[in-house]
Amino acid sequence: MCPRCQSLVDSGKVDKQEIGVMKTLIELEESGSFRTLKDIKYVKTIWLDNLAIIMIRGSSLSPSEMKKLAKNLSEIMGIRVQVVEYTKDIRKMAAELVSPARVSGVNMVWLPDGSTQYVIRISRSDQRFLPARKEVIEEALNRILGSQTRLRIE
Repeated sequence: MCPRCQSLVDSGKVDKQEIGVMKTLIELEESGSFRTLKDIKYVKTIWLDNLAIIMIRGSSLSPSEMKKLAKNLSEIMGIRVQVVEYTKDIRKMAAELVSPARVSGVNMVWLPDGSTQYVIRISRSDQRFLPARKEVIEEALNRILGSQTRLRIE
């Protein structure tokens, strides 16, 4: 690695596992499978249970291309992958994370201590489509949003 990249790994801003993800994304772009990957910016990968959540920014990928990318990355990496566009739109990020299940609503709850909590509502009929266990998805949303998040199945 170059000195700058090595300093990012040494400082803890980038995990060593993330380097493999970045290399894989570059290889997919160079192979011609996903030419639009040159327009995105890699943000972070969160590893939970048997799920890797890859966050990107500035994506020009359509939802079907995001699913195709996630499927290719899953095959290459040997672990279930969800690709999420990192944005301030909580509903959009949650929808991409729980895909193919659908988000029926997002609520913000103000707690007595002054903090906030997000409640992501999923239809009971879509529960079987969740990409991981409810607790794993809640932990992922907690890390991504930096706020307490609950997944409510209704």
